[in-house]
Amino acid sequence: NVLNKDLIKNKYKVNNGKKTILFFAGGSIGSDFSYSYFKRLVKNEFDANIIFVCGKNEKLKIKCENFIELNSYKNVKVLGFSNEVNNLLNISDFVITKPGGISITECIEMEKPMILIPGNGGQEIYNALFVKLSGYGTIAKNPDKLVKEVNLLLSNENLLNKLKCKLKKHEKNNSVNKITKLINTLLK
Repeated sequence: NVLNKDLIKNKYKVNNGKKTILFFAGGSIGSDFSYSYFKRLVKNEFDANIIFVCGKNEKLKIKCENFIELNSYKNVKVLGFSNEVNNLLNISDFVITKPGGISITECIEMEKPMILIPGNGGQEIYNALFVKLSGYGTIAKNPDKLVKEVNLLLSNENLLNKLKCKLKKHEKNNSVNKITKLINTLLK
């Protein structure tokens, strides 16, 4: 259930006219690997909102909150586990995430361009290639490359719109509706 954008922006205190970057730490448990990417991104002090979702990794959440407080960074929100992924995606301009299947699917369904950081190998390598080759996002293999890609998307509205247009043209196969229908059938 997606709420009104202004309500969500007010809730997360990002209703300030700046672009909003949603950064998933990696799965519901949150990956410590993403911390170096997060630190490098925040240190750059982009004129944007950053929402970093740590999942259930409480140590990572505390580490990030301490880092932000110690350095007095503005427009950065650190969240733990959230049941509001759709709402967070709704208010974001683009997403930074590992190329996990669920994250990629959610971003494609919500038409959100992606910057992908390295995943766990295996299927995630193919997911990242799919996103890049489809024109839905880019890949940042290290924290410096992440900053470069974020800078490109924040400073080049045409590039961001090009990615969004590619996502809008993505063939909708109604997979979410099909899965819901299957679950309801199995539950009966």
